[in-house]
Amino acid sequence: MNFFSAIYQQLQLDANKEIITWPDGSKSTGQHLLHKISEIQASLPESGNTILIAQPFNFDTLCIILACIGNGNPVLIYAKNVGLKNYITYFKQYNIKHAFAKNILLRLYLSWKGIQTLSTKSTSIFKINIQEIENNHVALISFSSGSTGVNKSIERTHALLTEQVNAIQQTFKNWENKTDFPLFANILLYNLSIGKKTVIPAIKNFDLHYLDSDKIINQLVKENIETITGNEYYFNKICEALLLKKQNIKKIKGIGIGGSPISNLLIEKIRKCFPNATIKIIYGSTEAEPISIKTIEEELCPVYFGYNVGTVHPSIEIKIDKLFSTNIHGNDIEIGEITVKGKHVAIRANNDFLHTGDYGYLLNNELYLTARAGNTEQIKGLQHLQLEHCVSYNLKKSVAIKIIDGTIHLYSEHKIEIKEIEKIFFITFNSKLPIIIKHTKIHKDPRHMSKILYHKIK
Repeated sequence: MNFFSAIYQQLQLDANKEIITWPDGSKSTGQHLLHKISEIQASLPESGNTILIAQPFNFDTLCIILACIGNGNPVLIYAKNVGLKNYITYFKQYNIKHAFAKNILLRLYLSWKGIQTLSTKSTSIFKINIQEIENNHVALISFSSGSTGVNKSIERTHALLTEQVNAIQQTFKNWENKTDFPLFANILLYNLSIGKKTVIPAIKNFDLHYLDSDKIINQLVKENIETITGNEYYFNKICEALLLKKQNIKKIKGIGIGGSPISNLLIEKIRKCFPNATIKIIYGSTEAEPISIKTIEEELCPVYFGYNVGTVHPSIEIKIDKLFSTNIHGNDIEIGEITVKGKHVAIRANNDFLHTGDYGYLLNNELYLTARAGNTEQIKGLQHLQLEHCVSYNLKKSVAIKIIDGTIHLYSEHKIEIKEIEKIFFITFNSKLPIIIKHTKIHKDPRHMSKILYHKIK
């Protein structure tokens, strides 16, 4: 099996079809991609040699990824938030001898390390190589967001990428023929594999530090876009800009949002800005995406339940490693760490369950999130995500909460009075809860800019 095979077949079918629109307005057909992939493959080393890709995302970078996967070369994606120093370990671990890089200083550094930089140009005769390889052959190595303090390297095999694309297809069925606007690269791979038209957001390297909401809104208005995927930070910024302009976009039919817990407050903003869109919350991780899907209905789930992330994907086997038992509004539940395994979950030692680092529970066949690893203490059966969701929804402000020695430590970048928090908790949970309020910076992960880094909050 080679993950690229399905994409190659679809690119042949789409040879004369414009399948990608880039931020500058230029368009790529299937034939454009196939020719560039052929050029790149002419410069690649033998199958099995891992190749570092350390350059901004663009047409060439997409073709490099596809060329390497097709040729049987595992791809190590450079992520800025991991840091160059940490990559020295990975250079040794994966025996990196070849790389694609644009930055002159980086190329000099790689050369000093004995790593050859490759060219994307060639005069070779057009030929695409699809290496037949084992299912467990690594195709792609990327990194987790580091929300628990460590950026873990994640190895995805050809078989796993294929299963993840199949799982995404099940998640977004009925959206196949709609032009998509994806923030996540895995969605782009899915789009290519089924011939779905894609418009690339005008965000340099998909890096949200460069997000310009007005540019995104201009693309949404100008291009024939019908579906969007993104995360909490992305949609908050777009919605804030649209609400400020008193503008909405009615032609959007579907929105997929994930990457971190999604609040009822944000869902209400999205509804105002994209009134005709079906909203799906996608819960997952780099190793397992998706784990569950929630299609938003008219009535939102009450905030005291935590974050409702919907029905577990049919390919996922889920197990809650019990931490404690409690009762939420008449429902006896067991809360613990969410562990999963299945066809589209990165293989664990001895085929064991993947520990997600998220805590929650199952109720009426739906999954709820209540805490994150490293912040799992409870007070009267409540954990920090339930309390945060309650406060942020009522005050329309983002907060972070830690429960320490039986006391709620609430962190905010805005001025908040303790009396209003006590009132909110008493009305919602019918209980007086001990609270300390601290005004401080709330650190979030540098990639998604959505996940709170609790270990950095003081």
